[in-house]
Amino acid sequence: MAIVKLVCQGCGANLDATDDLRVLQCGYCGTTNQIKRTVHQQPAPPPQPPLQQQQMYYAPPPNQVNTVSTGGSGAGKAVLIIVLLVTFLPLVIGGIVAFTVFQSANEVFEQVKSGINTATAVANSRKYLWRNGRPFVADVNGDGVDDVIGTINEIGSQQLTLTAMSGSDWSTLWEVDLGRMSELPNPTLYYEPGSQLVLLGLGATLRAYDAKTGADRWLASLPDKLEALAINGDHLWVATIDDAASLITLVDGKLSPGQPKPPAGAKLLRDDAGYDLIPELRELDVKGNQFPDLRVQQAFCPKEDLPVVRGRRHDDASKVCANPHGLAFVTRDKGTKIPHILGYARDTKAELWRVQLTKAGSLETVDGGFGQPRAEFVGDDAIISFVPDNDDQARIRRISLVDGATKWETTLVGDGHENVDGMVAGSGFVVVTFGQTMRVLSLDSGAPVAKLGGW
Repeated sequence: MAIVKLVCQGCGANLDATDDLRVLQCGYCGTTNQIKRTVHQQPAPPPQPPLQQQQMYYAPPPNQVNTVSTGGSGAGKAVLIIVLLVTFLPLVIGGIVAFTVFQSANEVFEQVKSGINTATAVANSRKYLWRNGRPFVADVNGDGVDDVIGTINEIGSQQLTLTAMSGSDWSTLWEVDLGRMSELPNPTLYYEPGSQLVLLGLGATLRAYDAKTGADRWLASLPDKLEALAINGDHLWVATIDDAASLITLVDGKLSPGQPKPPAGAKLLRDDAGYDLIPELRELDVKGNQFPDLRVQQAFCPKEDLPVVRGRRHDDASKVCANPHGLAFVTRDKGTKIPHILGYARDTKAELWRVQLTKAGSLETVDGGFGQPRAEFVGDDAIISFVPDNDDQARIRRISLVDGATKWETTLVGDGHENVDGMVAGSGFVVVTFGQTMRVLSLDSGAPVAKLGGW
């Protein structure tokens, strides 16, 4: 029970009472005092501010590295600019110096590089592709070294260019712009060594260029599309697909009627076309089973040593080869088609020698498609190309036509998609059209000399 303090209403004396009393009589003056109970309420909380006036509290943002406040005074901005200049100006200056040094070093490197391997560098100073399977080789500038004559087009361009390249350093001797390839109907190139004329057959026209300078010599208009071309003294015998024939003088290109059949002493001029997938003269002057236990896949003869004929060679007389060396690619008739190169007597067709193309005694075979064996005659030797099935890398081999002995062999390294489209032998080198490039090899050793054209 709690004690309640109160004041007498009569005399003002301080009185004590328990909290259960309702009336208390003062002991000093006798006044009766009533005790009233008062309920004390908790003070009301202060009113809340309106919702729109409440301040939302957010945690302070984390410290940022290398963050500059933009709310400072003008003096602070000036300090900031100075700090930035001091920080980044050395980097900018250093970058400029480094770039200048790099450019100078790069220029020096390019100058040094341009002086190395001039032969190949000069020829490949621009990117171009060869458009000939078998170009022509002849000494057109009189320096005693055979040069290369053919057609090219620069990568990204449609212009076809007739060019002559020096066999000494592979620089360009002269060029002639022939026009856009899409506007040239099957251009065919020929070369006449006696008069040193480069001949371009284009539809029903035949144009002659000076092989020494590339100068335009004459233009002959034919009655129809060119079919065959042969040299006979100081005239060209020209056959067209309408069964007509004409004679053209080499000096001025004057055209006159000719006999349908070529003159007896005419010699066929080969064109610049590459090898056919299916050779026209697969068996030539021998039969498929001419040699015991062997199958003749391809017999070889230089085109210049074949008779001049119109159209395809169907009869035996059109397949007679004037070259004294008989050469054929043969395989075993039964079982694994082990490949051999075989030499035979041109008159009697008797076998003289045979040499396995792949490793002797092995069962390795060779490609019989685009990479099938090809051959070019060089006097008493031959240049052979073939592709073994086990590695798909083209081989170029020089052999003797006397006994088949190998004199050298070279492997042409490519991406596996190039094929040997043609070969031509010059006085000191062999030109091999390999894909869109020409690989020049030494005739004496087979060592690479230059790579002309390509991507």
